[in-house]
Amino acid sequence: MASLAGVATNDTYGLLARSAGRPPALEVVAGDDRPDRSSWSIEPYSDAQLAAEVADLGPGLGVRDDTELSLAGLQNKMLLVSTGRGWARPVDGHPSTHILKVDDDRFPGLVAAEAAALRLARRLGLGDLQPRLETIEGSTA
Repeated sequence: MASLAGVATNDTYGLLARSAGRPPALEVVAGDDRPDRSSWSIEPYSDAQLAAEVADLGPGLGVRDDTELSLAGLQNKMLLVSTGRGWARPVDGHPSTHILKVDDDRFPGLVAAEAAALRLARRLGLGDLQPRLETIEGSTA
């Protein structure tokens, strides 16, 4: 994460400032600084572009220089924005609406197991997430 953020591994503030996420998560600013939301945007995906992005998603996080991401865990994942016309990539701090997690050979079945656990938690009144499984580029997501 430090390497992707371009900061030293012992630069706690720099790492937090680069990877803390955006609302509704946490914004880290120095002193009286305020975040500049005027740069927020989204980059729409075509079905083919999303499939290519998923195919290129290596172990860990789908991070680009202009996308903030602070999601821990084992699964390959990336942030998405649902636009009503399809999926888009959040750019320059734009809040995401969804997390896309993709199964891989290291942990087969983990995505489906997490979806089942989230459905059970919802039925028990322990959460409000509505997971759904899809197949993208041959992988369960």
